[in-house]
Amino acid sequence: MLKFGRSGTGENWAEKAACELARVLGIPCAHYELAIFDGRPGVVSRSIVPHGARLVLGNELLARFSPGYDAALRYSQRRHTVSLAMEYIRRSQAGPPPDWRHPEIDARGVFLGYLLLDALIGNTDRHHENWGMLAQSSNDIRIAPTFDHASSLGRELNDSEREERLQTKDARYAVRGYVRKARSGFYGTAPSGNVIGCVEAFAAGARIAGNAGKFWRHRLEALQAGEAEKIFSAFPAGWISNAESAFAIACLEENRRRILDRFRTNAG
Repeated sequence: MLKFGRSGTGENWAEKAACELARVLGIPCAHYELAIFDGRPGVVSRSIVPHGARLVLGNELLARFSPGYDAALRYSQRRHTVSLAMEYIRRSQAGPPPDWRHPEIDARGVFLGYLLLDALIGNTDRHHENWGMLAQSSNDIRIAPTFDHASSLGRELNDSEREERLQTKDARYAVRGYVRKARSGFYGTAPSGNVIGCVEAFAAGARIAGNAGKFWRHRLEALQAGEAEKIFSAFPAGWISNAESAFAIACLEENRRRILDRFRTNAG
């Protein structure tokens, strides 16, 4: 699959960077490579669907599982909650993705890894068509690797704004304030539920997924600052500016701190 990021954004490099972060953390993820087609930059990815299987997206799954769930409503779908998605995964007895090598972590625990990636990069596009299951047969259903992470890492800002946010002393405008505004594609519990933040979505999943929370916490604690710098320094010339790279790394550092702080608060 070839996908073009929107002009004037950093969606191409954001998709590639998210993929590489997932690899370092051990999160099952579609693999993306930078590409140019007819002079247009984009990313290319091999299919995540094994031969003979099909990808069934979250909207279709939840519409079958929960009476009255509107599969056609991509955004503002208030019934799209972390608890409903995880309950579907549990009740469907879905397995982990192909090649998953940690039998102590089930499909819900893998899904929690996807929420961790979202929280780390500030992915604002985890709507119910941006996750799904691989159906080989009615008796062989596995959660699909995570995909589509371009709406992240400050990809929509221009370099002047990035530099201002990196240098300002105004906490609300600085990186710390920026990352706190990232909303996930999930909602809080009804009836007053609103869309929740990416870190809040991960925390909600961690309360459900049991020991998987500790598993991913250890992976995140082991993530060294140099790993992010290595990922961004590997981009070929012309794909990402110094300001884009510096701002994205600062977002990752701040989000990593926020997630680990949340773990400590919950433990206390």
